[in-house]
Amino acid sequence: MEKIFEQQSDIKLRFEQALNSFTDKLKPDPNIVAVILCGSLSNDTVWEKSDMDVTVLVREMKLPITSFCIEEDGLIINAGIQKEFDFKRMLERSLGGGFLYSYYSKAKVVYTNDESLRDYIARSQKTGADDRALTFFQMSTGLIYYMEKIEKWLTIKKDLLYAQLWVLKAAEHYANMRLVLDHKPPSREAVLKVMEYAPERIRPLYEKPMQGPMSREEVWDALKFFKQFLMDNIDLIKQPVTEYMSDGEIRTVTALVKHFGTSSHDIYHVFDFLEEMGVVGRMNETIRITPKSRMSVDEVAFMYMQGLREMGNSTDELMNNPPREFMW
Repeated sequence: MEKIFEQQSDIKLRFEQALNSFTDKLKPDPNIVAVILCGSLSNDTVWEKSDMDVTVLVREMKLPITSFCIEEDGLIINAGIQKEFDFKRMLERSLGGGFLYSYYSKAKVVYTNDESLRDYIARSQKTGADDRALTFFQMSTGLIYYMEKIEKWLTIKKDLLYAQLWVLKAAEHYANMRLVLDHKPPSREAVLKVMEYAPERIRPLYEKPMQGPMSREEVWDALKFFKQFLMDNIDLIKQPVTEYMSDGEIRTVTALVKHFGTSSHDIYHVFDFLEEMGVVGRMNETIRITPKSRMSVDEVAFMYMQGLREMGNSTDELMNNPPREFMW
């Protein structure tokens, strides 16, 4: 227990010395390409119960084991082992604003025998416009999910307190979307980060639910806020859709899942929202469950329609006269 009273600077120094000791043991190994530090020691605060997260890059070889739990000076190092080529390919495929982007956005190269790797990682930490749009599109599926939960527990289950819990969960998800929108990487502390630079955008959704019970009207107001946020950013949400579906071809949910790399549940609900906004039209396409099936069924499908501006509808007009309202 006496470690609890160590000075914070002493704790950080001890972690850094342990990391250096671990790295020095790897440097003579010609198979080791780099040691990359992630997590709290690279960009946040460590304390006596922290551990270290590192990625060790190695040359091309068969890897029967890809992670180790290392002890160095009584401290724990979670070491993930990855081939350099696979690591670069992973970064290339990761979305700007996604989990891997967030994880490596503040990573530090502690050691490498290939100095070009430092520049490569630095370039990968910059979010491209297309990556940002696709990430925001995929994150919108999560916010829609939480919105549905708020509405269900408020109107069907009639449990105001549990609906408030879903407001808090939605607020955290909204905070990460806010970060992506503001060209910042998502974070486990997304709410606190948004509070730092835009408190007015998150305080009603975070502080109010944390301070005590919300009224029914306050929960509805939160739900309206989330929907307005999606509507305000409809151009960004629909960008990956228009790029993929501008040819006017009908796409089944299965085809959309394959293209966007998410679940059918998520795809359906975000496209349902896009239909409401006039971006896509919904229809069915006849399919067979298996190649040998004789009976056919109808799978939900969507087709790109003219966008909001082409239809002559502004976001404000849609909010004042929405095609489909919530159940209040």
